[in-house]
Amino acid sequence: MFRRIIDDFRTELRKPTIYFNFSGEPTLNKALPDMIAYATVHGHDTFVSTNATKLSEDMAERLIRAGLGRIALCMDGFSKEAQEAYRVGSQFAAVKANIELFCAAKQRLRAKNPITVLQTLLTSYSETQIDEIRHWAIQHGFDRIRFKTFSLGSHTSPEMRVAHSHFLPKDQSLRRHENARESVLCTSPLSQTVVFWSGDLGLCCIDYDQVVRLPNVMEHGFLTAYRSDEAARARRRGFARQFKICQSCSYSNADKLGFIVRLDPSGAA
Repeated sequence: MFRRIIDDFRTELRKPTIYFNFSGEPTLNKALPDMIAYATVHGHDTFVSTNATKLSEDMAERLIRAGLGRIALCMDGFSKEAQEAYRVGSQFAAVKANIELFCAAKQRLRAKNPITVLQTLLTSYSETQIDEIRHWAIQHGFDRIRFKTFSLGSHTSPEMRVAHSHFLPKDQSLRRHENARESVLCTSPLSQTVVFWSGDLGLCCIDYDQVVRLPNVMEHGFLTAYRSDEAARARRRGFARQFKICQSCSYSNADKLGFIVRLDPSGAA
């Protein structure tokens, strides 16, 4: 199915970026580097986001050699307490070591790509670690840091909000806030789509449960499904935020999703 999707764009002048992650961990797929290589050869930019818990040296080298365009290596703080309080079941030392392993592989292979982004979550456990994280990222050759604000979710029950409020940073400027005014429009359905394991199209990255039913790419190909009247109508409704999932979206209903720090090898941000 993946190759069929890529092949569908062979005669298209504009090639979309392929994001190899949705709601799972992409590095568990041993064929991931081969898929990236196929997309890259056919003119697509590629992106992977990983929690690095299972990232091995072999996988790191294969991803780099495949021509991966960008990678977000995610670490939810810069201490055992900060990482493991939020990412239950992970091991901070292992995640940190795996990320360092990837950076070392890129340097050893003298590769310009992928652009490496360190993504870290701003919580009450990590808000005092920003300078330490920045120093470590520069030391290991990262191109950028993305500090992502913590979300309680606009659909979360009051009880759940109270139970997880201890994650909120004490510094109000590092918190995600609900929009003072409700967004009228959302461009996400116009600029992105999801293909589920079954071949069904998804409206956007928020529709994890396929609330919005869209055509399947398996019968007539991706472009036919994407350009169908049914999919176009759904995108227009999504743009106007007319679906129930739009009302509980933690992205379109929020301000300050985070900030990016671009790094220079000399140590200047």
